[in-house]
Amino acid sequence: MNKCKRWPYSSPGIDDHLFVRGEVPMTKSEVRAITVNKLKLAEGMQFLDVGAGTGSVSVEAGILGCQVTAIERHEAGIHLIKENGRLFELEALQVIQGLAPEALPEGQEFDRVFLGGTGGQMASVFDYLDDHLKPGGIIVANTITIENTSKFMTYMKAHDYSNIEAVQVNVSRSKAVGPLHMMMAENPITIIRAIK
Repeated sequence: MNKCKRWPYSSPGIDDHLFVRGEVPMTKSEVRAITVNKLKLAEGMQFLDVGAGTGSVSVEAGILGCQVTAIERHEAGIHLIKENGRLFELEALQVIQGLAPEALPEGQEFDRVFLGGTGGQMASVFDYLDDHLKPGGIIVANTITIENTSKFMTYMKAHDYSNIEAVQVNVSRSKAVGPLHMMMAENPITIIRAIK
């Protein structure tokens, strides 16, 4: 397990303010904690983060001792992934700029895969995982639209994944309103998990 001064804990769900974010969307702390739980990560695993954004999920995996490959098509995201990797002292972080699956390595197999975004290449990404996700490997996808939730579940079934489950997470945060507090809702996120 990575010993990190910035997050010296073994629990997932790193505080959002500890990441460099810029304008790139980021999986929030509470959703990330559940996502990491669904991935069932362990030290030494090969972990693939597709559509890595700021790299927040990659960082969580890296701190737990995974060998991380993060792919992101946007240059702004690439800089953030590298910067967050540096801040959290990750040594086993490979960052690839490009579109999955074309830019992904051919000679590598993964134990776990997180799909934060597929850039419209969902079918091709699942074809890639047929050869590059190990049997018994776990795939997790986070979605914000009903259509993408349906597509992910359809592809998981078509590619013979088992134990397919979907969990919708609704997070609300307290916000001061004068001397009182009210709960402000975030967008609901659906977390889909399956086993190859």
